[in-house]
Amino acid sequence: MRFSYPCEVSRDSETGQVIVECKNPSAFAFGDSLEEAVKEMHSLLLDCVSDYFDEGKIFPNITKPAKKNEVSVELTPSETVKVLFLNSMVETKTKPIQIARRLGIAKQEVTRILNPRQKTKIDTLEKAIEATGKKLIYSIV
Repeated sequence: MRFSYPCEVSRDSETGQVIVECKNPSAFAFGDSLEEAVKEMHSLLLDCVSDYFDEGKIFPNITKPAKKNEVSVELTPSETVKVLFLNSMVETKTKPIQIARRLGIAKQEVTRILNPRQKTKIDTLEKAIEATGKKLIYSIV
């Protein structure tokens, strides 16, 4: 499962720029092309992930397909698993220092794991999720 966020697509009548607007989470991005606007929206979604976590809120797990006049902005599989980890920390009220202690690693390492832009091995994410009392389940469809 990969998180996919449907976004409305329009064009600014004055500048000609493409506008991509996501409703949940609420964000919009601009670009000279659709590809550029989608890339910017992807970056904004990662910023939103950090903001939601910092505010102690669950980031929306959306997998809806795009409708007509919409485009899907997808998180990569590793970004999706990282969102699941961050959401599990919020759900269980687990603090980063608790993750560090349970995994026997430095708090700085947990800070790196928490960064949605930082690549993290799936084995590390699985252990971090387990440190919140949850389990990562894999499936092939």
